[in-house]
This record gives sequence, C-alpha cells and structure tokens, in this order.
Amino acid sequence: MASASVLALAVGAARRQMVRHALDVEGLELLGVVATLQALRARASLLQPTLVVLAGEPSGEGWAPLLALVRAAAPECVVLACVPADEDSSANSQAARRAGADCVIACAEDLAAGAALTAKVRELLGGLAPREGDPASAPPRPAPALASTSVSALLRAEPVCLVIGSSTGGPRALEVVLSALPADFALPILIVQHMPAGFTANLAQSLSGSCAFDVREARGGEGLERGVALVAPGDRHMRVVGPAREARVELDLGPPRNFCRPSVDVLFESAAEVFGGATLAVVLTGMGQDGLLGAEKLRANGARVLVQDEATSVVWGMPGAIARAGLADVVAPIGELAGRVVQALSSSARTRARSEPS
Repeated sequence: MASASVLALAVGAARRQMVRHALDVEGLELLGVVATLQALRARASLLQPTLVVLAGEPSGEGWAPLLALVRAAAPECVVLACVPADEDSSANSQAARRAGADCVIACAEDLAAGAALTAKVRELLGGLAPREGDPASAPPRPAPALASTSVSALLRAEPVCLVIGSSTGGPRALEVVLSALPADFALPILIVQHMPAGFTANLAQSLSGSCAFDVREARGGEGLERGVALVAPGDRHMRVVGPAREARVELDLGPPRNFCRPSVDVLFESAAEVFGGATLAVVLTGMGQDGLLGAEKLRANGARVLVQDEATSVVWGMPGAIARAGLADVVAPIGELAGRVVQALSSSARTRARSEPS
C-alpha cells in the first residue's frame, strides 16, 4: 500500500535506531523518527501521517498530553504506542489506551522488540484505508447493498454459540456490545481480542465489571457455559473442540495467523467445524483482515456474521474486509450490534416455534 505513511517518536538513540529498522517495511513510507515533541508536532501537522508510532513517553507527564498533541496535529492518524516490557507494562498499556492510543504493544529494547514492532506494523498496514486516488482503494469485490439488510436474512439455524473478534479499538467496542446484552443471555460467548500476553486478564476483569454476566480469561479445557464469556489469553490461539454438545475450548501456541496470536480466524474456523450454521459471529473494529477466512467458512456452513459499520469503527479493516467480500449478514453501528444479536436469537426462536407441532 504505497500511500501508507508513518511518523515515529522515539526517545534515545538506541531506540530510534531500533524503530527506524523496524519500520523498514514494504508499502510504508517512513516520514521520520523524531526525538522531541516539537518535531513530532511540526511533522505530523505538515505531513499528516497514516500511522504514528510512539516508542516511549518523552516526559513524566503521562500519555494523555502526548496523545492529545498527536490528535490535534493529525486527527485522522492511527496511533500505535510502544510501552516498555517491564513490571509496569500492564499499567502503562492501560494508561495509553485510556489516553486514546488505538493499539498498544509492549517492547523490550532488543532485536525481538524490533521484530514485534515490525509484525504489528505489518498487521496494521492490512487495515489502513488507502487515501483518495490510490488505485489500491478499489475493493476486490463489489460491495453488496448492506444498509438494507433485513432480519429475514438471519432466519437460519438456531445459534448455540456467539464468537466475537476484534482488534484496534476493540476493548471499548467489546464493552459497548457486551454491556448491552441482557443478564439472561442464552449463549456461551468466545472472544478473540488482539492483545499481547499479560493484558487479557485485565481486559476480562474490566469487561466483567461492566456486564451483567461473567467475563473470564480462558484457561483451556473449560466447557462452554451459557451467559459466560471467555477471552482468549494474549499469545495463545483459542479454538473450540469436541462434539457440539460437549464442546470445550483449547489453547495452543500454534503459528500466528495474519501476524496474530490469538487469531480470529482460528476461533471462527473451529466454531464452523464444531457448530456449523449454529454459530453467530460478530466482528468489531480492527486493523488487518483477521477473521475474513473464518467468516467465509462460517458462512459456507450457514452461520450468520454481523460486523461493525465503518462510521463507528476506529479502523474498518477486519469488519470492512468481511463486508466488502459480501460475507456480512448485517453491518450496523456499534450501538446497535447487541440488539441485532438478541434479534437474531429471538427470530430463530420464533421460527422454531412455528415449525414445532402444536
């Protein structure tokens, strides 16, 4: 994607060298790796980068002033914050997200950190929309008439499991959707949110505090419980195994998919194998195309796929890829998705009741 551009702030000569090497990525124009807030503000205002990488806080004032400066200079950019991989990395990551970072990774100052940053940037590139005039902006397939999707499209097999995938902007989107589901929600819920190891337990705890049901980080081996949400741990794929009536989750360290572990594709494909058309899938805001192949397999088995719309997504990469491929039953604003999920369940129940003998 030739039009994607990146500007980075890195404090310290060694970190700047690591960041500069990590951002030597095909399809990415590096606008500079600067050392000061003044330089960042000037270049961001002038060049309007697609992506801004913040490799460490330049002062003791916290992330909020830094993110405010970036947003004021380049309102439409995506912000990737790199926090030190130390005992405070979890708290620093949460602070960066609260301040408005779209994506956060923890990096040590070594070769592995550079590789992690490169992998994350490659993932982000898949979800960054080309700018106007870029030939790559044409969708690979004609987009269907999404706005007029009717409830009748959801009248298929009765769902027995809800699977959700999200990435950039996902924690907030997950909170909006899950907190709007009723306390007596009838399905087990499995969630893949792109996050590194050590952060998903806090995410699950935070979501559980805002929902009417339990949200837990998966440990592996659990059976699926109605009204209980399991979040895939960072750096572990989560898949569904076993016959549908005895389904359980398994975790593994298989190769990353779409540069991601956990991967939405891994979860969705396993759900398609175990539950087939009785799966209900939701894809929320996120960069890249993770979930596209899984959605294709789910739809081939008759499952429903609902995705967040572009207007309310931080980045319309993952849901947009599914929508453009014609695989979405529903494309809806984040505030409507919980209602659409409940609507799908009630529609299935009415269909079943009409088909049962009196």
